[in-house]
Amino acid sequence: MMSAQCVHRQVAVAAWALVVPLASACAGAEASGPAVVVRDSAGVTVVESRRPAWGAGEAWLLSPRPLLVLGGQEEAGHDLYRVRGALWLGDGRIVVADAGSAELRFFDTAGRLVRVAGGRGGGPGEYRFLSFMARLRGDSLLVWDSRARRVTVTDLEGVPVRTATLANPRYQARLALADGTLLASDVRRASPPVEVELLVDAVVRPTRAYANYAADGALVAELGEWPDNEQWSSFDVDHGHVQDLLFGKRTVLAAGNDRFW
Repeated sequence: MMSAQCVHRQVAVAAWALVVPLASACAGAEASGPAVVVRDSAGVTVVESRRPAWGAGEAWLLSPRPLLVLGGQEEAGHDLYRVRGALWLGDGRIVVADAGSAELRFFDTAGRLVRVAGGRGGGPGEYRFLSFMARLRGDSLLVWDSRARRVTVTDLEGVPVRTATLANPRYQARLALADGTLLASDVRRASPPVEVELLVDAVVRPTRAYANYAADGALVAELGEWPDNEQWSSFDVDHGHVQDLLFGKRTVLAAGNDRFW
């Protein structure tokens, strides 16, 4: 199931759920039936993709051996841990956001470490926890520090140019567009009013508020509340608790073509 709605300046948040049938039970029927089946389930459009849309010889394949290997070496700087993103720069270098060391690590076209920027801390150009990194127009990088809740814009050497915090400290940035626009969400999920009886042994799907912020931290637009991950609500001895539902519906965010999805 997929649902999406454009909410502001070509901004969309999509909630996805994928149900994959057992191949052994359905392979025969899928080979002879339609590749895509669209049906209605209680007012929700469900799209099932039963086999690839491409023909024989049209699939993209990985090469037998990787063209470039980063990390996994004993040499200093190559022990990557908690990688939060990697970007291919215009000059052929690759920059890796390594949350384990709170560093931006730059590698050349042969996979050799050529520069390290950042480090753990709270000062300019330092990070408490690298959450994600994005490439901005104008030869710069945007790094989001989720623990400091701070945006850092650097040049292509990792040298900080400016920093900012979001106008609402309750929001965490999730993604960024090339113009610096951020998609952020409230750290809190909406819960039922206190007068509503606690749901016991039930599937619930709370909502979460989203908003657009500029790279300088200013609010651009509030995007309303959207469904979050499905959760299992239960009651244990003397208190209730919830946890993400295994194989439940999950909200997936993506950025591309100057849009959030």
